[in-house]
Amino acid sequence: MRKKIVRTLALLSISLLFLTIGLWIAGVEKVLQDFGRFPAWAVIGVLVASGLNLQVVSFRLWRLLAYFGVRLPFGLVYKANLQGQFASLFLVSLIGQVVGRYWVLRGHEMSSVAVTTLTLIERVVMLLVGGGLCLFGMARLLDDGSISVFLDETAFVPFFATAFLGVAVSLWAGGSKFEKRLITQMYSRKSMSNFLETIVITFLAYGLMLGAFVLAGKSLAPDVEFMDLLAAAAITSFAASMPISIGGWGARELTAVFAFGQVGVPASSAMAVSILIGLCSTAVILAFYSLALDRKGRGVEEAADRLKLIAFSPLV
Repeated sequence: MRKKIVRTLALLSISLLFLTIGLWIAGVEKVLQDFGRFPAWAVIGVLVASGLNLQVVSFRLWRLLAYFGVRLPFGLVYKANLQGQFASLFLVSLIGQVVGRYWVLRGHEMSSVAVTTLTLIERVVMLLVGGGLCLFGMARLLDDGSISVFLDETAFVPFFATAFLGVAVSLWAGGSKFEKRLITQMYSRKSMSNFLETIVITFLAYGLMLGAFVLAGKSLAPDVEFMDLLAAAAITSFAASMPISIGGWGARELTAVFAFGQVGVPASSAMAVSILIGLCSTAVILAFYSLALDRKGRGVEEAADRLKLIAFSPLV
């Protein structure tokens, strides 16, 4: 229990430190002024993009479950994803997703190991897509040959071969029905099409959030080129997804200051954009989460029980 508290406080401290540095660089007063400049259409656009992203991510989880023979109603999977998103507001994204989803799916023949494995697969796909988009952003902003040198000097084949072998051995040793089904599915004819479908869905999810960044950025810096804003957004989104802060806060804001600054967006505007994205994403999760709670008067109690599970789960 003490380790969990220390870890949570450490991540919270990192988020606050990064956020403080970003505000110090940009200037609090200037950030507040730029934040007040957002037109209504930009705020509405970011909210809509965040809401659609939530639906796409839920659909991806539903499809991933179906790939491995776990066919559940979409409404149930949707609630599981919402619970994971809610938990991620207070924890590192990966841990929050696992704990939150397990709370909903545990009564449907889904063990904690199965939920963890499925979420890890999802995160690997997100890492591939997000990392690729981040490299595009870096190549666009740096444009000095640094990316080419990095790609030439990195031994990608041995890295991915070792990673694949490690995952295969760990899944084989797991022994549960889910893991055996997973291995079988990996070598089926449909595995490649399923993987490509997951990639496409993930691209769509990332595209919605990158669109939200670009929309908000254009509202404050209309003279900056679309592709430059998209490149900066790709770097910022990838940094926010890294497990180094609570809910991406701090890492997203500090990265935005430097990434958007490279394309001519003032630091205060970059901070305002990243904070707007964070607030809108959080507002959407809380809004949909409250709608998913039990309407028979037990919503508050169930939410409290879920938070207790998040706080004391051995997975955290």
